[in-house]
Amino acid sequence: MAMDWDAVATQVNIFSPAHDGVLARCFLAANCAFWGMSGLCYALDSVDKDSSLGRFLVRHKVQGLKAYLSASDYHTAFSLSSVNMLFWAYLSAIGGNMVWRQDGCYGWYTPVPVDAPFEWKRELACLLGCAVVIDFWFYWTHRIMHWKEPINLYALVHKIHHRYKTPAAVCATYAHPFEFVVGNLMGVALGPVLTNSHPYTAYGWFVLTLVSTCGSHSGYGFLGAEKHDEHHEFFDWNFGVGPVCDQLFGTSLPKGYADASRAKSAAMLARREATKEGLGKSQPPAGKSVS
Repeated sequence: MAMDWDAVATQVNIFSPAHDGVLARCFLAANCAFWGMSGLCYALDSVDKDSSLGRFLVRHKVQGLKAYLSASDYHTAFSLSSVNMLFWAYLSAIGGNMVWRQDGCYGWYTPVPVDAPFEWKRELACLLGCAVVIDFWFYWTHRIMHWKEPINLYALVHKIHHRYKTPAAVCATYAHPFEFVVGNLMGVALGPVLTNSHPYTAYGWFVLTLVSTCGSHSGYGFLGAEKHDEHHEFFDWNFGVGPVCDQLFGTSLPKGYADASRAKSAAMLARREATKEGLGKSQPPAGKSVS
């Protein structure tokens, strides 16, 4: 039987008018949220650390002064994250379109159409379901990625993401493609699929989760980075998106565990500020020379 190449081309083009456009918009929403949040955090990281704003930002970095990537590290993280967000996410969207929008999750239900009335009570329940799914899915796929036996998944897959002990927002999708698709992307996408949410709920969910994961990798406490920053720093704790699974399965970072590291970061910052203040006092006033 001859291959219908026109049908194949339509299937792989999620922007084709032949589709309802839901997966195309999810793909765009995720990328807009990821690159927008990554760009914002990069701008914050680029602020002069000696300015008033810069000093404020450094004080709110969970790991202090050491929590900044070099230009080469940024380039490396940007490169792989671009491949994941633009290539692997697109391929995943093709599959999602077939399973969710065309097939109704293998005939389980009829997908909610784009023009269906938005029933907010139902959609709140869908959002709750999405939160439960992502917390459970991400926790266990993430924890499995740390396995070193019987298969060393950490060395084979997850070690790439742990290259940076002090990640930046763009590192949120800096991962092996297998981990990105199975651990990260599926954790986000399964919620709307399993709950058969309204497409508008799905769009909002993709934006919310991508903004959140960028914030948790940003290093800034005020963007929710503390728990996941501790995971990158201490490795065997805080596997979950939220605190529920870590509390249930005993992997929350013990109280006081990070105190020594935080004290060291605070002392490093204090020494730097004292040095800058001392240098400032030693400079002669403008227009005067030192005799």
